[in-house]
Amino acid sequence: MNSKLIWIATLSLLAGLLPLSMDIYLPTLPQIIDLFHTTPTVAQLTLSVFMIVYACSQLIVGPLSDQYGRLPILYAGLGIYIIGSLCCAFAQHIEVLVIGRGIQAFGGCTGLVLSVAIVRDRCDPESGAKIMSYMASMAGMAPVVAPVLGGIIATYFSWRANFLFLVFTAFGAAFLVRCVLSESNIYKTPFRVKDLFGRYCDIMRHSTYRIYAISCLLSFMALFAFISYSPYLFISVLKCTPSTFGWLFGSNAFVFVMSNTLYVRFVGKVDRLKLLQFGFLCILSAGTLMGMLSFMLPLSIQIVMWPMYLAMVGIAFVMPNSIAGAITPFPHLAATASALLGFLRFGLAGLVATILIFFRWGNAFPLAYVLLMSGILGSACLILHRRATLKELACFANQ
Repeated sequence: MNSKLIWIATLSLLAGLLPLSMDIYLPTLPQIIDLFHTTPTVAQLTLSVFMIVYACSQLIVGPLSDQYGRLPILYAGLGIYIIGSLCCAFAQHIEVLVIGRGIQAFGGCTGLVLSVAIVRDRCDPESGAKIMSYMASMAGMAPVVAPVLGGIIATYFSWRANFLFLVFTAFGAAFLVRCVLSESNIYKTPFRVKDLFGRYCDIMRHSTYRIYAISCLLSFMALFAFISYSPYLFISVLKCTPSTFGWLFGSNAFVFVMSNTLYVRFVGKVDRLKLLQFGFLCILSAGTLMGMLSFMLPLSIQIVMWPMYLAMVGIAFVMPNSIAGAITPFPHLAATASALLGFLRFGLAGLVATILIFFRWGNAFPLAYVLLMSGILGSACLILHRRATLKELACFANQ
């Protein structure tokens, strides 16, 4: 097999640990609620805490990797991830499950942060954007497989077996890292806690980083609104079975993978900002369509899924594009820039998941509203950025 393909597949597996960990147990949330005699709000903390810890821990992992290298931090992170997964698998109380999810998130963040950093270490911006798209497509198979696999495992074994599956997956990832990857960080930028905040501020001052980071945040907000709200809509309101929910969820991820494959064909041929604009237009249209259908018709699977397919096309054009664009200006701080981007998008995702807990109205309006806001804000930011760029160029020409 082509060594480059194996390299991309290994990085995709590392990046895919997040959606795999996040989605595989979603079909079993009702079982967890019944087993621990808890409420849906408390059970939702297993997702919200995961995302918040995942977001915050990246702020440390990125700079540590810039100083000590990619591989040592990867191995340490995978070890912590395995410990957290075992805590989840053998939890006897909902509090232990929530804590285990936090530990799992702390270790798992290394996969996403460092896979992006390794691409930046090894590739130029254009080829890096293409590889990021391939990674997004391959890692995008995780949410296709995860809910379906989680439902099957829970049907024949139990919800705990899902977390044991994640343990074996992490061991497999560590084995591939050992066989396929080599150390890619040649700069070894020193890490000092007192300089960390200033380093992140310097990155945020970069106008290119800001526009791509904002685009990434808004697209991920739209994606995660569906991830966190769909179990309530499909399982609690529409009474879908866990396996049916898994197939519905997976079909959305399949659309994302196919759309990402289409996006790759435009990389290097169409301006990045135009691709972002197209993506946000799709998300905006999806939010508008879902809101209109929810207003006119009673809730159904079709009212949610057809607009979400359109939204997934937009997300596929925005997310890999914005991630690659954000870290391009920082070859010496690739992991730090990736970590900051991860903190912002997963922190926002955790906030969105927490807020949506309080808007369980029995319809798709909250989800439609998030899609609508993502599309409007993303389009507005791109217009403002383009105007600011043209103004700077005019001032430079007049000098």
